[in-house]
Amino acid sequence: MLLKSSMWHEVLTLLVSTRHLRGWSQEELAHRVGYHSNTLRLWETGKTIPSALAFMLWTNALNLQLRLGTPQNKSTAD
Repeated sequence: MLLKSSMWHEVLTLLVSTRHLRGWSQEELAHRVGYHSNTLRLWETGKTIPSALAFMLWTNALNLQLRLGTPQNKSTAD
């Protein structure tokens, strides 16, 4: 895996699991995303990282909501 981050591994697991839940092959999802199935395979295995645009297309195709932000401060002290 190219990126060793546990967070990225969790994201990939979610994306692949969602594809499986939809009953889609890599070829089907790749068609919906607009990329070749070999490219999707490389993304799913962590061998390459998609561009920001490709990542957004990937999550949109799976009907997943992408939320960006910074961690919120949980402290209630003033």
